[in-house]
Amino acid sequence: MIDYTEAEINAIKQTLKQRYREDIEIHLADCELQPDLNEKEIVERPAIFWQVQGCNFIIIKRDDERFEGRFFYNPEKQFGNGQQLYKDVVNCVLSLLRCQADDVRESQGVVTGTTGADLN
Repeated sequence: MIDYTEAEINAIKQTLKQRYREDIEIHLADCELQPDLNEKEIVERPAIFWQVQGCNFIIIKRDDERFEGRFFYNPEKQFGNGQQLYKDVVNCVLSLLRCQADDVRESQGVVTGTTGADLN
């Protein structure tokens, strides 16, 4: 059975503590997903969920070596982190946090990659 290892859980907690400068409560969960969109098979996979500043984050462990991340403010509008799957859970978390930070900046009118020349 696929499940998070203690090392993966601790790595996620450490990464979140570095980002937010405080302990963030995480929750273990299970989610259902359709691994192959061409098939009707639904499988259950372990997930880690946390919420910070009105944003919800989830990391799904697809198999022993692949992780997928998403964040959302409400269930109807979810965002991924661009790269579908990661082999390292920390890279998945970091990418997800960067994407969410970019989303916040863009919602405030700041466009990533903008230089001083673009503002003139």
